[in-house]
Amino acid sequence: MAIKTIEPITNADQISGPNLDLALTKWIAALTDRVVNPLAGFRAALEILEKQITLYKSTGKCDPTVASVAVQMSKDRLERLNSFISELAAFSHTRPLNPKPVNLRELISHVISKKYSRSNWIGNIHTHLEANAHIVQGDQDKLEISLSALLENAIEAVPADRMPEIVVEAKHLGPVGKGEIVISVTDNGVGISEDHLPQVVFPFFTTKEASSGLGLSIVEKCLAAHGGHLNIKGHSELGGAQVAMHLPDSYT
Repeated sequence: MAIKTIEPITNADQISGPNLDLALTKWIAALTDRVVNPLAGFRAALEILEKQITLYKSTGKCDPTVASVAVQMSKDRLERLNSFISELAAFSHTRPLNPKPVNLRELISHVISKKYSRSNWIGNIHTHLEANAHIVQGDQDKLEISLSALLENAIEAVPADRMPEIVVEAKHLGPVGKGEIVISVTDNGVGISEDHLPQVVFPFFTTKEASSGLGLSIVEKCLAAHGGHLNIKGHSELGGAQVAMHLPDSYT
């Protein structure tokens, strides 16, 4: 079972040559899916609403079902576009950490509730939190972005032929005050091959058509700033990958 501890990317040569060419090619394709397609869908939804407004002006009636579908379509497309822009901003942002006690139970619940609020997603997310792993000192916003990225990656990794089963866990390792808090996300997807494990945190690297390839890069940068690290298991008990954020518990 392949396990990779991710070291921070400190040398541009790590993402040069064929790796960079392939990554950029995939990222250009991702731009189409994450920007062009949502904008096209948003425009189509506006055209539907425009027709309903015209119909209402001429007849005093409109189809509320059609209008509701168009509104929901607009929301979904804007959410996808906003998610991609947020990833770009998080990747390029260099704001200093704003450390404070973060309640992991509340953070995990908040991130999961945002995912379930999407009307077009169906799946199961299970949580297991140890009693002594509920508070960590860190930047609330950056940790939320990182956990959201891990959850999104896990969901995207599950093929369409099965129901997504995602497990989010938080546990404490080592002596109190000198150990670490580990937050892991495990999926029942196809896993990560040993060949891809060393590359998964390279900016723009992705094996998925509809991904920016920035998620794990963002997580790795966040953890490095917190004095932590990223651990990736290519295949887990659920069959898919397990990605774990390790954070020092000095302030728990």
